[in-house]
Amino acid sequence: ILPGLDVKVSLTWLEDREDKEPTIWVSINGRDADSLVGPQGRSLRALQYLFRTLLYRQVDGNYNVVVDADGFYKRRRQSLEALARKRAEQAVASGRRVRLRAMPANERRIIHIALRDDPRVETESVGHGRDRAVTIIPKDDVSV
Repeated sequence: ILPGLDVKVSLTWLEDREDKEPTIWVSINGRDADSLVGPQGRSLRALQYLFRTLLYRQVDGNYNVVVDADGFYKRRRQSLEALARKRAEQAVASGRRVRLRAMPANERRIIHIALRDDPRVETESVGHGRDRAVTIIPKDDVSV
């Protein structure tokens, strides 16, 4: 994929019931795969954006594209789900809203999905642009 890097690239076609479009999952594995992630996954998101742009120019149809390096997104999803549960507990215990740090839309979606079946809380995205963040609201919220 990039000269000088020891990586292997594989493509997987996924049909997801929650998404309207199929997903093309690009897995990058190998000794140098972690170097493609960058701080907080920024380099990987940039690579994903470039790959998505190239694909849309070459192939007709609507596809969701995910570029993952050495399982970063699986680990990140698990970390975000654990964060969601921990902050939901905090919101319920304190009876107050808990606002998470700003994060990209795909990460906010993971938080919303992780807590959608928790009857004690609800979630909403607040803010604009890059400052958009998830707020976890206990059902008997006293802070308005």
